[in-house]
Amino acid sequence: MKMNGKKLNGPATEPVVIPRRDGDMVFIAKCVTSYDDFNKLCPKPEPPVVTKPGGTKSFDVEDRDYKKAVDSWATQCTDWMILQSLRDTPNLEWETVDYSQPQTWGNFRKELTDSGMSLPEINAIVQATINVNGLNSKLIEEATNRFLASQQAAAVQL
Repeated sequence: MKMNGKKLNGPATEPVVIPRRDGDMVFIAKCVTSYDDFNKLCPKPEPPVVTKPGGTKSFDVEDRDYKKAVDSWATQCTDWMILQSLRDTPNLEWETVDYSQPQTWGNFRKELTDSGMSLPEINAIVQATINVNGLNSKLIEEATNRFLASQQAAAVQL
């Protein structure tokens, strides 16, 4: 695929450099382009079916257990996205995270903390994964404003 005559060179990446006296830590956040593996490991919860008077069936999306399951699923999805995004970071090894075991995905936060990283450092890493995956509404708004300004400038030149 090309855009504006330029071939796209794969998913977006964003480096995160955490300065340390004994050597900077460099994390690479990369855009996740497929959620197929996640969906295989963690199918989206289905709401329970209820039968209403008269025999009509419908989904009960207000069911407490269903809402709890969706919340858990969304958390797993976010954790998986962060881990997948960081997977291209050279020499990054998790001790308690197993990519095939969803119940371990949230362990990355504790591992980062236990490694001596501060909350702002961890937040910088997580924010980079959010940014590179196009989920940061502020960045999207800024890019949209740049685009609209360029369109307006082009219209003025005509």
